[in-house]
Amino acid sequence: SPIVAGNIGYAGLTEASGLAVSLSNPGVIWANNDSGDGPVIYAMGLDGTYLGALTLTGATALDWEDMAVGPCGASECLYVGDIGDNGASRTDAVVYRVPEPVVDPVVPFEEMALDTWDVFPFSYPNGPRDAEALGVHPNEQVYIFSKYPTGTSEVYVFPVLTPDEPVEL
Repeated sequence: SPIVAGNIGYAGLTEASGLAVSLSNPGVIWANNDSGDGPVIYAMGLDGTYLGALTLTGATALDWEDMAVGPCGASECLYVGDIGDNGASRTDAVVYRVPEPVVDPVVPFEEMALDTWDVFPFSYPNGPRDAEALGVHPNEQVYIFSKYPTGTSEVYVFPVLTPDEPVEL
């Protein structure tokens, strides 16, 4: 049976759309709000205790849907998908990648701004899609999962990850 491990301890995290368990910081969970928030990633303890907010300075957040922790070279990175598109009309979907900062799972850091991150713009082979999830394979391949009102889903993969260079999935 499920048990309640805790409650999210930050009133600003109103629509946690993406969650990722840290690999570099045991005891830390990263989260992002769905559309309507800025380019902010929230950190919390395993019991939901608020640790702080990480802002990606200069990034945009039209409709952040999901995030993942995955490799980037010899380190771990946070991958965030600005991939939501309920109207299936966006031509500016992107995935952000930022090196995972070191944080203490017990001591709040409150606010942190990072201006070093990569952006990976992409398009779909048959026009815009509404995507809700992303995943990162241990080999660094990034996957995007779309949805349709009919219940059908599609999985797309980045052919390469080259910052700032648009690719077709």
